[in-house]
Amino acid sequence: MAQYQKFMFDNFVISCEDDKCAAEPVVPEPEETEPELTPSPEELVAEVAEEEIPVISELEEEPEPEEEVVSYTQDELDAEVKKAEERGYEKGFQNAVGEFERQQLALLAELNTRLMTALADNENRLEQQEQESMRFALEVVRKILPGLEKETALNEINRFLSVNFPNFRREASLSFTFNPEVVAKVSEIIAKLANANDFEGKISLHKDASMAPGDCRIEWKNGGIERSSHKMLEKIDNLLDDKSQNNKERDNG
Repeated sequence: MAQYQKFMFDNFVISCEDDKCAAEPVVPEPEETEPELTPSPEELVAEVAEEEIPVISELEEEPEPEEEVVSYTQDELDAEVKKAEERGYEKGFQNAVGEFERQQLALLAELNTRLMTALADNENRLEQQEQESMRFALEVVRKILPGLEKETALNEINRFLSVNFPNFRREASLSFTFNPEVVAKVSEIIAKLANANDFEGKISLHKDASMAPGDCRIEWKNGGIERSSHKMLEKIDNLLDDKSQNNKERDNG
């Protein structure tokens, strides 16, 4: 009778009948399973209908984040109020200063305009007064000149000849014309000047009743020179007229 020994593995049966022992695995018998039934389409529809369909609840609205409220202490509020007041005062002060400066500039501009106008008017008045004074003096000279010329004629002629004789002392001949009343006395003056300037040319004297006692006309070959009281007065008249015309053009311009 064969002997059996049981080992830890129940699945193996060891037979020691012979010297060689062989271990054969124990193959478990297959269990009988019931055939799987395939459900019909109607059953599938019924099962799906019976299953509970989950209900999606309405989305809950998330609460809006609360704004962070910044709080200030009373000291901080007082400081901000003080800063705002200072800025307001500074802005108001700057505006006031700017307005004051604008007013000052406008006032200075107006004063400058008035001053320039007053100076121009005063200058015009002075020029008019000067012209009137010169015209008045000229009229006075015209009235008193005839009497003065008789008294000062020789002195004026002497001065005129003394100044100009050196300029024409090199001429070959000189022709002098005077008022008939002074020819005799003027001849002595000419003789002295000719000797003083070493004049070696020819001298001739002529009379012209249309000339004033203090007038003198000197002629030589290529030129001549003349002293005429009438032309001097006429020249003064022309200067006054030119100055008056220039003033009118400046005022109109």
